[in-house]
Amino acid sequence: PTEGITSGSFRVIASDGSLFDTLDVSITVAAVNDAPVITSSATATGTEDVAFSYTVTATDAENDALTYTFSALSSWLSASGADVTGTPTEGETSGSFRVIASDGTLKDTLDVTVTVATVNDPPLFVDFPDSVILDFGEIDTLILSEFVLDVDDPDSLLEWEQWVCVGAVDFLCVEVRSDTAFIYPVGDYSGVSNFEFVVFDTSAASDTVTVVIYIKNVVGIVNEGLIPQEFSLSNNYPNPFNPQTMISYGLPQQSDLTLIIYNLMGQEIMRWDEQNSQAGFYQKIWNGRNKFGVPVVSGVYFYRIIAGDFVQTRKMVLLK
Repeated sequence: PTEGITSGSFRVIASDGSLFDTLDVSITVAAVNDAPVITSSATATGTEDVAFSYTVTATDAENDALTYTFSALSSWLSASGADVTGTPTEGETSGSFRVIASDGTLKDTLDVTVTVATVNDPPLFVDFPDSVILDFGEIDTLILSEFVLDVDDPDSLLEWEQWVCVGAVDFLCVEVRSDTAFIYPVGDYSGVSNFEFVVFDTSAASDTVTVVIYIKNVVGIVNEGLIPQEFSLSNNYPNPFNPQTMISYGLPQQSDLTLIIYNLMGQEIMRWDEQNSQAGFYQKIWNGRNKFGVPVVSGVYFYRIIAGDFVQTRKMVLLK
């Protein structure tokens, strides 16, 4: 008798050739509990850094309620009910677990193996300086690989987008050689520029970081050939400003020059000292940072020019 058969019957006739006897036989089939059968696969696949899920399925001939017990779970896996979940992290290439399905009396066991597909992680800029401040004639270098994290590729295999003398028209030159950036001003202009560094790994995955490059201690002369008739200090523009503003002044004769920025408490925030500045009209850019390159807070600031006997102070507002 197969599953579900509860009875059977037949008739038998015994004969000697002349006479016979007949018997009807009834069979009662006793039911026997069948073990559950796990039907879900013994293999599964997951992907690195992507949530993984596996659901156990099983059948039971008697339709008994089944319970599932898990053991030998890999460290990145956890189980609840009939589900196994987890996220394989960097370096995980496989996982495994054992599941037991039980109807309370009988059980079935399955060992499951999980294969994890690796995924390339792009390089990431970490703790890259947000600004570079240079004096005229100064060269700064950045070892770019010191600011990159790549969990899949060593620094020696990373590649950098190569730029040479970007915006080098009286302003700035940036050269990237191997993993080293050389940064230096070109000409006599002072100002601020944003520059992007890009790193690539062996799979062409990339990351980009933007750095503000500020050229200080260089006074830009404007209206070359025109000489002011008197010393002057103009209102800065724009005002209020964020993040930078331009300060303009005029020198009618060659002079030693000092330009100082103070906060409301009279503390010196920034200072430029220029020796033997030629007569002319000048502009200087202030990028809202102190002499240490740290951004200052919003508020009222004063800028003062001292050129010979000429001293004048004006007010400006940094509004972030």
